[in-house]
Amino acid sequence: MHHTQPISVFYERLAGRPLTDAEQEMLDHQFHLAYRSRRERIGLSPQACEALELWHRAGGRQSSLSMHPHGQLAHLVHRNDISHFFPLIEGWSSGDPGDKSPHLIRYLTRLRINPAEALLIGDGVDDAKAALGCGVSCVLY
Repeated sequence: MHHTQPISVFYERLAGRPLTDAEQEMLDHQFHLAYRSRRERIGLSPQACEALELWHRAGGRQSSLSMHPHGQLAHLVHRNDISHFFPLIEGWSSGDPGDKSPHLIRYLTRLRINPAEALLIGDGVDDAKAALGCGVSCVLY
């Protein structure tokens, strides 16, 4: 079964049936508990840190817009001692983010970045759709 967005659709595909709101909340809660329990043991690869440093020295700039909860995202960035590479780190604050395009446009506006000069590196089809909808180039990893 392949991951898809919105996550509620993914959970229903896994279950093989429609889920109640309570079931959706319980599954989401359990996923995040399991994820948090493991992520503290995982660090960045040395190559990732080297790549961040090389990009920074070359004058490149980057920031982080994520649908991961903001407090948890900020914690991970600080724990890995890479916050100095990101002038703006923004995670999701509440509810279902839905279409990511409006979030991406607001983010680029805050950074004063022309969408045609930006590159979004994402991990899902919803990231590519948001980039396309905003005129941003995209690479999915």
